[in-house]
Amino acid sequence: MNPERRSHPRHPVGFAVQIRYGKRRLHSACGRNLTEDGLYLELRAVTLPEGTPVELEIDTVGRRWLVQAVVTRGDRFGIGVRFIEEQPQLVADLSQAQTLPMSPPPHTPVRAPVLQRPGH
Repeated sequence: MNPERRSHPRHPVGFAVQIRYGKRRLHSACGRNLTEDGLYLELRAVTLPEGTPVELEIDTVGRRWLVQAVVTRGDRFGIGVRFIEEQPQLVADLSQAQTLPMSPPPHTPVRAPVLQRPGH
C-alpha cells in the first residue's frame, strides 16, 4: 500500500472549473479533492499529457480565481494538477463556506460561465 504523499490535507469539493491550455479553448471540468497545492479535475473527452501547463478559471463562493497549474497525472475520469503557487486562500474560502456547491453526477460535464476580464 502506498503511503499518502500529499503535503496538505485533501478537501472533497465539487465546483465548476474552466481549463485553458496553450491556444486551445476552454474545457469545462468539475474540481474535486482540493489541496493548497493541487486539485483533481473530473472531465471527459480531454487528455492532457503530464507536464502540460494549464490555466484554471474558478468562480465559486462569490470570488473569481485564475490559477496557473501543471498536469501531474491523468486517468480515464480526469486529471490531477499541481498549482504553480500554493492556494491557501482558495482552500480557506471553500472550507469556511456554509454550504459547498453541489457536485454533479459522476462523469457529467460541467458548464461554467466564461469570465470576462476588465476592459473586454
